[in-house]
Amino acid sequence: MEPEGLWYKNTIMYAVDVDRFADSNGDGIGDFPGLTDRLEYLHDLGVTCLWVLPCYPTSGRDNGYDITNYYEIDPRLGTFDDFLHFLKRAGEFSIRVVMDLVADHTSDQHPWFRAARHDRTSRYHRYYTWAEHPPPVPLDQQTIFPGEEDTVWTYDE
Repeated sequence: MEPEGLWYKNTIMYAVDVDRFADSNGDGIGDFPGLTDRLEYLHDLGVTCLWVLPCYPTSGRDNGYDITNYYEIDPRLGTFDDFLHFLKRAGEFSIRVVMDLVADHTSDQHPWFRAARHDRTSRYHRYYTWAEHPPPVPLDQQTIFPGEEDTVWTYDE
């Protein structure tokens, strides 16, 4: 057995996109109550850690990576209490939970981006890359969302 700090070396991790996993209320969108209901199944499969893909409110672009608020749960997926119940039940099955924190990408609807856009002296302005004349993008650094974005740079007035 690995020391506690090295738990990840022997884990069986399962990445779960909550909105595509288990729908508890029949609206066609997976949610935390649905995921919670399936924890025993995941445990029986041998899963020891769930990697929860972005589950924060989003403006609906970039497969949920365009986060509008890091402090809430996307209401389509349930309430914050649903999320807390999921965490408690996961612990009861000895399933660790790793959250996908997308620290380098926000929605243009996020308060930080709005403040940065509104005021160049805002502390949030340095959170983003702004360029009057963006450099050419090397072929190996093209957008990771083909079909959604044409380039890694977007003009912002």
